[in-house]
Amino acid sequence: MEEILSFLSKILSTLGQALVLGWKTFKFLLSKVWKFILGLAGLILGFFTLKHLKNKEDS
Repeated sequence: MEEILSFLSKILSTLGQALVLGWKTFKFLLSKVWKFILGLAGLILGFFTLKHLKNKEDS
């Protein structure tokens, strides 16, 4: 009986470690994707701002 409990404990411990690793990987990827989205939004906003300023100068 003790071996079964030890085996189950090791399985649960391994599953817990896998969940923690998966969560850390997800957070890392989410932070990179979020930075990419913010950078892209900034680029688009800067493009339209420069376009607007150029049109304002021409008229």
